[in-house]
Amino acid sequence: MNKIPEVSKITKRGVTYGIKDADARTFLQGKQDTVGDLAAIRSGAQVGATAYQKPQTGIPATDLSSDVQSDLAAIGDIKAVIPEQASSSNKLADIDFVNSTAATATTTYRGAYNLVTDLNLSVSATYAQIATALATAVQTADNNDYCYVQRPVTDDTPTEIASVERFKHNDTAWEYEYTLNNSGYTAAQWAALNSGITSGLVAKLSALPTNSELTTLLSGKVDKEYAEKKLVFNTTSGSTTFYAAVNEYRVWQGTVSTISIVLPTSNLAAGDTCGFNFSTDSSFNNFTISTGSSLYPVKPMKDFAIEAGKTYEVIALYDGNKWLVTAVEFE
Repeated sequence: MNKIPEVSKITKRGVTYGIKDADARTFLQGKQDTVGDLAAIRSGAQVGATAYQKPQTGIPATDLSSDVQSDLAAIGDIKAVIPEQASSSNKLADIDFVNSTAATATTTYRGAYNLVTDLNLSVSATYAQIATALATAVQTADNNDYCYVQRPVTDDTPTEIASVERFKHNDTAWEYEYTLNNSGYTAAQWAALNSGITSGLVAKLSALPTNSELTTLLSGKVDKEYAEKKLVFNTTSGSTTFYAAVNEYRVWQGTVSTISIVLPTSNLAAGDTCGFNFSTDSSFNNFTISTGSSLYPVKPMKDFAIEAGKTYEVIALYDGNKWLVTAVEFE
């Protein structure tokens, strides 16, 4: 076996380097021929240099630059996947986004207020004036809460509504949104809405006769009643004897001092009546009512007395056997 010559120094570019370590001398002796140029290695010129050829400066620049660019591209891809701000399509939505979404979607109805009676404003109030008044009237309000303001036709008719306006809270103040109703209600319509009227009650009321129809019906009944009773006015005053007719109602227009009534006894039927209306004067002293026949007795329904200076109605009813009589005093 040939002995490897011992190397004690290295000359590079005119500079001689002495080697004292025997092991190093042995190593360099076997490998120095494969090392082209340490400066070139340091500069990264020999990209394919083996590990033991890498100097203390580390990985060649071209290798390092390529790796860094590759890593930066990967970081960019990762950043593209992670959104900078939470949204409805972001699967990584945080608690702030959830709270914000809930606050935006949540709304509470805060009531209805009459412009005149509740907010103490005139019907000509501006939206800004209404918003200021609502800030006092509505003690609690959050973002998106809403209420209605009823604007009357005039200040003197607060229940007669001209329009209904919707206001919305923006988390700071109330602001006008839109007018809900421009037709409004008259006082009568508003009263009807609050009356509890139903279609069933309307049907019952519609079935009733009108005032005109009632007047016609009652007039017909009264006319028939008077016709059946043969209403007669008597101008006789003082002392009088009167022979009554069946179903006749006689009215004395003057006062009487004595009165004698004779009830009919022929062509009678159960239910026939005779009526008398008269006033007695201050000297009144006698009243009699009879038939003049024992076959047709007269019986008072109850005891009564006719006195001076008063007005009476006397009714006689034939029951098929006798006349039943009663008297009513008019005040």
